[in-house]
Amino acid sequence: MSTSLTIDDLRAPGGPAPAGGRPATLTLDPAELPTSGEFAELLTRVPVGGVRLAEPVDLSALPDRTAARIVALLRECSSIGVPVTWSLVLDAERRHLVRHLDHLPAPVRATVRGSGTTAVDSWRSTRTFGLLHFRRGPGFLAVVDQRQRPVRRLVLDDPTRIDVFLRALPGCPWAELTAGPAEAAAARRLVDDGLLLRLGDHCVTLPVHMRSWPLGAALLGGTLASAGKKRDDAPDPADADPVPGGPGDLPRVVRFAPAAARRFVADAVREYRRCLDSRDADGVPHHPPRASALLFGQVDDAALTVTDIEFVPNVRGRDESVIAEFEERIAPRFGEVYRDTERGFWCADEGVLRAIKQHSVNGRELLGSVHSHPNWHEIGPPHERGQRLSEQPTGMDEYLFRQSGWPVNVIWYVRASGDRLIHRVAGWRPGPQGCEPLDVRLPSALRTEIEIEFPP
Repeated sequence: MSTSLTIDDLRAPGGPAPAGGRPATLTLDPAELPTSGEFAELLTRVPVGGVRLAEPVDLSALPDRTAARIVALLRECSSIGVPVTWSLVLDAERRHLVRHLDHLPAPVRATVRGSGTTAVDSWRSTRTFGLLHFRRGPGFLAVVDQRQRPVRRLVLDDPTRIDVFLRALPGCPWAELTAGPAEAAAARRLVDDGLLLRLGDHCVTLPVHMRSWPLGAALLGGTLASAGKKRDDAPDPADADPVPGGPGDLPRVVRFAPAAARRFVADAVREYRRCLDSRDADGVPHHPPRASALLFGQVDDAALTVTDIEFVPNVRGRDESVIAEFEERIAPRFGEVYRDTERGFWCADEGVLRAIKQHSVNGRELLGSVHSHPNWHEIGPPHERGQRLSEQPTGMDEYLFRQSGWPVNVIWYVRASGDRLIHRVAGWRPGPQGCEPLDVRLPSALRTEIEIEFPP
């Protein structure tokens, strides 16, 4: 049996240490809840095994401010992956709220006054994970709404709508949120889209921030931050505690459609040939080959299938914030070679946004990225041959994989052997103890077109 904690226990300096090392259950009074932001921050410091609301949540009787905070807390529990035990009470007049809330963790009991206890197995989150969620990108929010068919995929890139969406995450007064005409219009549109819920004179954002995939897959933040500029106040993902994965993670099989694989092969070969053509009189090339693309496709129970790729402009050497990232954070950690603006690849944020919009129209999700490694340790300048490259991730790769949180990260290794080019391909996903391998399956027809070594 786990130890029980209160919110004051979590707020105490140093935090409690659960007896016997067992995760504790956090018991909360619905009338004295922390904000969702404080709640998430506290749980990063003192992990708990579950959250229990001590009293039934009566959405017909509680103050609007409290009701909004409870919805925000349930949403954060879903986002963080913490089980929550709660019960719901409401009048028949407010029964419609269930269809706005059943993407959140289901109550153990739901009571409608005058109708008695209703079955919670109709609560849609008991059957489907991630019904309504969002991820943050550089200058945009990507929202997926599976509460109805067909599935809706929305990209919020208007600064006012994004600001209203984020300000309402903890729950806030409607009048405060809609003080200006632009904010009021944005808030009304979010309500119409089912992304913002009004509860009397308060409101709260509904989509769950997707920090993990179904059943605990380690997406490590669920953001697209590495695709674009990094905020000055953003935490360093390499310094964060690893997020545990589990046996029920996303499929580890990654299949490439023939056309997608061929498009990347053509670019990787072109880059490698350009590298060889840049050799000087001593046979040393001066152009490091850099092939990189975003992976788009679909996910089912068996595999993540890459059906298309998108080449996005590289801003590694021309975006001042990216150059500063390499100078101040990456080079000191991973080596002086990364001060060279020819080393590394950084996708333009506007390119990522454009690609997501384009592919979402056709029902394709952003799955991750693929980039090439050359045998630079064999053919590069002598002073740059210290780090052996292969289809295995380097320390720099692991840093970026953790920062992006994408579930698929493919490394395509190309090396020359005489007149032949030999390819080795492997996929990776950030996990609790480092990068975990994926089972990358290339189309069989590709093996007749290029020479592929183990691993397949």
